[in-house]
Amino acid sequence: MLDPHPDLQGGFTVIELLMVVVIIGVLAGIGIPSMLNQTSKARHAEAKTYIGALNRSQQTFYLENRRFTANPGELDVGVPSSTNSYTYSITNLDGQAPGDPQDGSYKVAIVNWAIPQDTAGVRAYLGVVDTVAMQSGVGSVESILCEQQQTGTVNFSGYSSGNNYTVVTNSGDPTTFPACAAPFEGFR
Repeated sequence: MLDPHPDLQGGFTVIELLMVVVIIGVLAGIGIPSMLNQTSKARHAEAKTYIGALNRSQQTFYLENRRFTANPGELDVGVPSSTNSYTYSITNLDGQAPGDPQDGSYKVAIVNWAIPQDTAGVRAYLGVVDTVAMQSGVGSVESILCEQQQTGTVNFSGYSSGNNYTVVTNSGDPTTFPACAAPFEGFR
């Protein structure tokens, strides 16, 4: 029996192989940025989780001790001082962590920081826990989580004195709730 197509051999043509390479390239071009974005989201989720845990622990600590603390060991929350993505620290409103736990600044408010190790594509976070007096004279301990709106370096030392920029407003004022200021945006 004669082969009806004697000049066709088994295999792929150069055009077919080229089309497969182009399709794989397009899929990789779509998938790789999406994968990198997920990594960034995971880092942000870590910071939000740890700052939220520090905020809640500070609220509980204040209710038990009538002061906040800059010592993470006193909070017994298990947040590490640093990870591959962030360095975590606690300061008073002046961006300082005085050694004396009875320092008066720890009776007003506390700032929990998540400073990125790599500022490219990762945002800084901070949590503020503040004492607020209500109209009836009964007070509460309120917290807010602030997210930096652009990536870049944040220096928490002296931020409230104008040496860097103000990231929290109304904090330390017992008549208002704390709020995030530019370049941060807040979440309650």
